[in-house]
Amino acid sequence: MKKILAIRTILPFVLCAMVASFILTSCEEDEPISEETTVLSFGPAGVKHGETIQVIGTNLDKVTSILFKPDVEVTDFANQSSGSIEVVVPQAAEPGVLVFKTPTEEIETKTILNFEVDVTIDGITNSIKPGETITITGDKLNWIETITFPSDLIVLGENFVSQTGSELQVEVPMSAQSGFITFTSGGTEPAVFAFETALDVLTPQISALNPSSVRHESVLTIEGQNLDLVTEVEFYEGVTVAMADFNSHTATAITLTVPATVETGKIILKQLSPVDVESTEDLVIVLPVGTSITPSEQRPGVDEVTIMGTDLDLVASLEIPGHGTLLAADFNAHTANQIVFDLPEMASIGVINYVTIHGYSGSLGLAISIPSTGLGDLLIPVYLDAVDPLMSEGGGWNTTTDFTNTENPREGTSSMKVTYDGSYGGGGQLGTWGKDPVEISGTEVFAFSLYGGSGTDGQQLNINVRSDVDNFILVTIEEGEWVDFQIPLSDLGNPTSITEIWFQDQGWAGTVYIDRMGFDLQRELGPDPLTIIGYDDAVTSIFGEGGGWGGSVTDFSNTETTREGDNAIKVTFAADFGGAAQLGTWGKDNVSIAGTTVFAFSLYGGAGTDGQQLNVNVKLDTDNPQLVTITEGEWVDIEIPLSDFGSFTEVTEIWFQDQGWSGDIYIDYIGFR
Repeated sequence: MKKILAIRTILPFVLCAMVASFILTSCEEDEPISEETTVLSFGPAGVKHGETIQVIGTNLDKVTSILFKPDVEVTDFANQSSGSIEVVVPQAAEPGVLVFKTPTEEIETKTILNFEVDVTIDGITNSIKPGETITITGDKLNWIETITFPSDLIVLGENFVSQTGSELQVEVPMSAQSGFITFTSGGTEPAVFAFETALDVLTPQISALNPSSVRHESVLTIEGQNLDLVTEVEFYEGVTVAMADFNSHTATAITLTVPATVETGKIILKQLSPVDVESTEDLVIVLPVGTSITPSEQRPGVDEVTIMGTDLDLVASLEIPGHGTLLAADFNAHTANQIVFDLPEMASIGVINYVTIHGYSGSLGLAISIPSTGLGDLLIPVYLDAVDPLMSEGGGWNTTTDFTNTENPREGTSSMKVTYDGSYGGGGQLGTWGKDPVEISGTEVFAFSLYGGSGTDGQQLNINVRSDVDNFILVTIEEGEWVDFQIPLSDLGNPTSITEIWFQDQGWAGTVYIDRMGFDLQRELGPDPLTIIGYDDAVTSIFGEGGGWGGSVTDFSNTETTREGDNAIKVTFAADFGGAAQLGTWGKDNVSIAGTTVFAFSLYGGAGTDGQQLNVNVKLDTDNPQLVTITEGEWVDIEIPLSDFGSFTEVTEIWFQDQGWSGDIYIDYIGFR
């Protein structure tokens, strides 16, 4: 027979004894002594395993054993009498009711016995993959109620794989990551504690990308370990392939088809865990690359153009500036290393782009370069690459003249190279000896281009344009720069025909180059054409206008003075290192400058700016501004090698910054060539 008694554990135990004594005394006085075994109380609460609890009751000397949860029976008592039993709590006992056994009955308490438990962890499986089972060893592990993995991933006891006092097994959640795991244990004093060694949760590892260079829509194999954990592969920039779209998927290899929008860069393996794994090397996407274009300058509607390069067989069409799409079907020849086509009549200067057979678009790295028309044709040329038949070469005196020097032409392939020895020698001499005089009626200026060699800056040349008499005029040389001169014929006595031309030093030694000589109408000479235009009367659509910073003020459509056209940019600086004339690609694609070599613009200095400097910046990711010097009251066409700004083929921003001075400047015809 089993009895179920409701018993309250009474603390302190002295109180339990007093209550028991009172109850027993009352029974002796008022009622016959009962033979029934009763349990009145037990305690203390929160006892630890191995410690002693005391049971108070009647006829407890009849108890032969006490059964602890879950099924631990104790028959050996530390002390036993009719009124009490002292018993050591067995190590295997768990919280629950007690069952007292006598020869005739079993007495079960309704009140449970709980313990204060010291759980110890001896060891945990060190390295493991998500989804696998770790084993935890120690003591009192059956008292652990939850396990928490990093990122607050909680596994409840009911979901443990197995649990005993000495061993606990639990499956590592698929989204787990490395770190310390924590435990909560039950008992009268619940505890939260962590194991001293972090759990190493294994992640996918990449050992090789095969092949490391791949074309769009071809198969890539990712080799490594633990790749079965991968749920998604992310390519540069942000293009993803989900696990469901893999061609095959094992722990050591993933095969997939490379999307047509992928660019060269790292690949990232994603898993349920928030830990991403990035490749150490870039996956190189094979794309068309142009290495050369011939001829070097191309005439629309006239020239057949040949592009040499690599992987050109991927090109489905070319985007020709000014013309638009030129399909591969219209090429004259097309191989992996060569594309040949007739340059369309509407073609203009600019970068050549492509679209691949997979729909990917990019820059070929080459540009259409139409022969320069910046200087225009002379009405009566006497020297263009060589002396015109109208005149003949002369030896000059105390000088050396090379009439077909190729070191430094203004345009074309040759220029005159004249070397002076400092003795007032005449060089670059042309004459009509034995020929008719050259008729120049109807022209207005004597035009030529002059470049000063080392040490010639500021020196002067005496130029004679002779008819019946000598007509001299002095010009000043600028070192390291081509200057295009137009000398009014009125300054030369208004000749209508000429018989001789020569250039004489004024007692200095050095070298100059002379090119594009003849007679012409007075004209405004514009700068050389730009391949990529950022500003020409207005900011072009590839850029947006920026306000700059500091106290500077920018007027993008000022008409006070222009290099060419109707407008120029007027900037007023306030001596606070302000930035102005800012062009940027905010919200637009980066501007490709592939195929160009210089940044060019025209600059005019207002009153008081002569000799001041500007910081000019052309940037992609980082700033690397270059200083230029202002000339007051004159338009100067400036070119800065792109290599001075860094190594990049795309641009995001352009700006001009004062260096602590105030005043006005004008900027026009900004771009790249």
